[in-house]
Amino acid sequence: MSSSSVSSQTWLQNFRPYVNGVKVRWPDLHLHLVAGECVDLTLEFEYSYLIGDPESPLKLCCEPDGELLGLVCDPPFGQVVEMEEGLIELTWHICARKTFGAPFELHFEMPFYKEMPPSPKVPGTIFNLADALEIKFDAMTTTSGATAYACHGAKHYLNVLPLDETFLNEKVRLLRTEHAGVEILPVETSIRNLYQSGVSWLVDCSNSVTNGVFYVVLEFVDLGFKLSLLRFEVDHHLVTAERWVTEYWNSKTYSIRATSKFLGTPVAGVQVQNKGVDYEKTDARG
Repeated sequence: MSSSSVSSQTWLQNFRPYVNGVKVRWPDLHLHLVAGECVDLTLEFEYSYLIGDPESPLKLCCEPDGELLGLVCDPPFGQVVEMEEGLIELTWHICARKTFGAPFELHFEMPFYKEMPPSPKVPGTIFNLADALEIKFDAMTTTSGATAYACHGAKHYLNVLPLDETFLNEKVRLLRTEHAGVEILPVETSIRNLYQSGVSWLVDCSNSVTNGVFYVVLEFVDLGFKLSLLRFEVDHHLVTAERWVTEYWNSKTYSIRATSKFLGTPVAGVQVQNKGVDYEKTDARG
């Protein structure tokens, strides 16, 4: 066996790569970065004979130049890092600062170990999900991270469509924070395929009674990243106003009652306005 082959095997035998703490086989190592987010690339070498060797310092390299792609790394690309005694792993924190997509390749080098070739290549891609997906809340197109106003007693629809062929047929699932009385169907953790026609969920607030906020995240199962979809604010956002006048002997009383459009019941806590002036909020009788 040639010295080059032996040295190449050294990477496979002495180093175990992890992405965000999850162990990945060298042949399966591929970084998917979402513009504006970060990933941790770790090399674990607990039982390596190279620990403490003066020729063992290594560096992470990026092709093409990471700065041109908007990639920022800590430690920086090209900076030599020592495998000191007592260490069992080293981690590089990599962030995609720009919003355009681009392919790149990473590899490790041991510049002082003359017979050691570069490590197996680590391909990577930067995605800009904000431009790759269309998000609809009911009939309204919205943007990632925006606020969606969900109403007690109403049924809303969340629809996600792929605008970039890269994401066609990718497996996705919905993740959310809890809010009492709000149900999402199909069950939000179920894995769905992102077809050309998109994927939809029913956000059912029929049984919600408590005002509050919950968040919905779209996870790309195979690609290993998540996108914050919407911030849902649950309240009585759509009410009707009933007005009447009660006359007394020498005076009049003007009254207003706020009623939920979806539940048909009086709504407390609605701010009453008249000609731009705020008055008291409605009480328990609306």
